Amino acid sequence: MKSLFLVSFLISTLAFAEKLPERIASKYVVVSDKKKENVPDGTVRLKGTIHVSGEYFLGARVSTPNAQNFAEVNGSGTYEMYLSPSDTLVYFFKAGLEEIVVSDYDFKEGHEVIIDFYPQIHPDVIEVEKPVIYLYSDEPLTATVNLESKGDMTFTYPEYNEGWEVQVNEDGNLTDLISGTEVPYLFWEAEMEAFDFGDDPNGAIEGFLIHTDTTVAFLENVLEQMGLNSTEAADFITFWGPRLIEEKHAFIQFKVDLEYAQKIAEINISPEPDHMKRIYMVFTPLESEDEIDFDFIEQSLKSFERNGFVVLEWGGSKLPKSSLYKAI
Repeated sequence: MKSLFLVSFLISTLAFAEKLPERIASKYVVVSDKKKENVPDGTVRLKGTIHVSGEYFLGARVSTPNAQNFAEVNGSGTYEMYLSPSDTLVYFFKAGLEEIVVSDYDFKEGHEVIIDFYPQIHPDVIEVEKPVIYLYSDEPLTATVNLESKGDMTFTYPEYNEGWEVQVNEDGNLTDLISGTEVPYLFWEAEMEAFDFGDDPNGAIEGFLIHTDTTVAFLENVLEQMGLNSTEAADFITFWGPRLIEEKHAFIQFKVDLEYAQKIAEINISPEPDHMKRIYMVFTPLESEDEIDFDFIEQSLKSFERNGFVVLEWGGSKLPKSSLYKAI
C-alpha cells in the first residue's frame, strides 16, 4: 500500500511540474542556504514552514521525486529532512492543497537550506446526494419541473433532458411523459464546490450536535417537525441513517427553501404548487464533541401545509470540516 502511494505521489507531482514550471516559483521562498558544521557529510538538511490558514498542513509531506527522502509536516506546520546533494527536485504535497515543485535547485553538501511553502487551498468538491422530488395533487395534473443546479448534474432518473414532464397521479406516483416510466419521485445527483454552514442574521451558527447512536430518533423527530409523512421520512432515514452512524459524532444543519435554492439548486415548476417544502441536510463528521469549540443555537424547523398541488424535495451532503470552521 505504501509503495502504491509513493508511485501515485511521484506521478502526480511530476505531471504537475511539467504543467507549471514558472508559476510555481512564486509559491515557495528560499529563506536561507548556509554551510552548517552539524550537517552530516554527504547530506543536505532541508527544513522550513508551511504557510496556510488553519491546520490544512496536517498530513502534508515534502519529498524528493523517488520518495526515498521525505518529511511529514508536523502539527506546527514545520518539516525537516535530509537529502543528497545530487537531488535537484523537491515537492510539497497534500490532498486538498496545490502541489508545489522546487525544481533545478543546486543543493550543496553540508548546507542547511530553509524553504517555506505557500500553498493555496483547493475548493473541496462535494456530492449532492439523492435529492428526490415528490409531487402530489388532489386531482391528476401534468407538471413540468426544471432545475438549475449550482453544480454539474451527474445522474437523473427518469432522464432529465431539458427538464421533466410528468403526470401527477392522485396516489402520489408519477409517470414520465417522455419515457413512460412510472416512479415514486424524481431523482437527481450532482457534484459541486463545498459551501459553508452559514449563520443566522444574528451571527450565530444554527444546527444540531449529535452522538450518532441517536441518529434514528433524531431524524424521526426533525423530519416530523418539518412535515414529512411516514413514507418520505422512511426514505430519508434509510438513506442517510447508515451514512451518519459511520461517524462518532456529527454537526448537522438543514438548508430549507430559500437557502436550498441559493446553495444547491433553484427549481421551477409549472403549474405553480400550492405548497412546497425543500429540505437539504448537511453534516460534518466529528471524532469528539470537543471539536465544537464555539457556541451554536439549535435550529428552528417548521412544517408546511399539504393540500392541493404539493411538492416536497429532500437531499443532503457530507461537508468537510473546513465548511464548518469557515462559518465561525
